[in-house]
Amino acid sequence: NGDGPRITLHWRFLQYHFQHKHHTSYAAITAKLMILLNGGASDQIKHRMMWCRVVNIAGLPGRCIEKDLYNEFLNDRYKGNDSIKFS
Repeated sequence: NGDGPRITLHWRFLQYHFQHKHHTSYAAITAKLMILLNGGASDQIKHRMMWCRVVNIAGLPGRCIEKDLYNEFLNDRYKGNDSIKFS
């Protein structure tokens, strides 16, 4: 819900899961993300990677959703499945 450190923590746990289940491509992607967030990128890029993953569609505190989910809502609206209201 807009909590960058918590999202990053989830990715860290997913990295262990991917390694355990031998999903090497996903494990490599999460390892690259962790390297970038822990010093491999500039401060501006780290800030964007940490905090620019959610959208607040209602304009109210605590009403953030992931950008991927928001894009799915937009796709549904474009296709004519307008059952989800944004307000």
